[in-house]
Amino acid sequence: MPPADDSKAISLKDVKFAPSVVNPSKIIAIGLNYKGHIRESKGKLPKFPLIFSKFPNSIIGHEDFIEWDKNITKRVDYEAELAVVIGKKLTLPRL
Repeated sequence: MPPADDSKAISLKDVKFAPSVVNPSKIIAIGLNYKGHIRESKGKLPKFPLIFSKFPNSIIGHEDFIEWDKNITKRVDYEAELAVVIGKKLTLPRL
């Protein structure tokens, strides 16, 4: 394999990462799904999964700013998400 041509390399700091999923029809989430988060939130282990939805416009890209209306809430919680995408395989055209 020939060596990479560094003259065409783009620095990661110059890359804007978009959301990995765009325009989903629905987002279903599970809350309080691990004991560390339950303890942190001073909650109780639910007997059944805590299922809720998120709006499609809540998806943002890596390092995008999270915005909210401070008249609705003054405090938000951070969390990490793991997504499972269920759908048809999309074949992208070759460039």
